[in-house]
Amino acid sequence: MAITEPKRHKLYQHLTDVLGPEEADTLMEHLPPVGWANVATKDDLARLDVSIDGRFAHMDVRFAQVDVRFAQVDARFEILDANLRSYIDRAIRTSTLVTVGVLGTLTTVVTTLSNL
Repeated sequence: MAITEPKRHKLYQHLTDVLGPEEADTLMEHLPPVGWANVATKDDLARLDVSIDGRFAHMDVRFAQVDVRFAQVDARFEILDANLRSYIDRAIRTSTLVTVGVLGTLTTVVTTLSNL
């Protein structure tokens, strides 16, 4: 038999008549807001606990896999970073040598022309 709101109200009115309003309120506060079939038992909570533990164990495995992938990506970034730094160092060195060579050549040309 399902407990409906009209049935709960009728019970409350009868309790008020028999026990008084304060006692009726106290007793009604101890009843579940829905039927007893909707109240969780200790067994329900234990099954839920086992289910949640299983899900967390699965998530621990997945996080471990993600950590491995992040470590691999980090290693690849370190390699790329080292290669990029090496490339930039060579480019700066080459650019500096070319600039010094051009300036030296221009200095020689200007000095030669000014002596003429």
